[in-house]
Amino acid sequence: MLRAGGDLQADVERVTGIKPTLSTHGAPTGNAVVIVGTLGKSPLIDGLVKSGKLNAQAISGKWESFIITTVSQPLPGVDQALVIVGSDKRGTIYGIYEI
Repeated sequence: MLRAGGDLQADVERVTGIKPTLSTHGAPTGNAVVIVGTLGKSPLIDGLVKSGKLNAQAISGKWESFIITTVSQPLPGVDQALVIVGSDKRGTIYGIYEI
């Protein structure tokens, strides 16, 4: 999954000329961020589901499925996030490459 995240980072840089920061630990910071994770494996994603900010019912319990959505104010100090969430590791990777 880390490789797919690096590929997304490189794609964003090629398109925008700006290389986004890639972080694998902790909460992201900034006005607009991308959050990527797997249901049941990412405390950040699970927290968004628990708080009602992310509805993952469409992929819960499924194999190789993903959702790509935007979430307003997902975390303190973050105005908006593009959220890519997979039902499992492969689903998360497929979601990253869909972008």
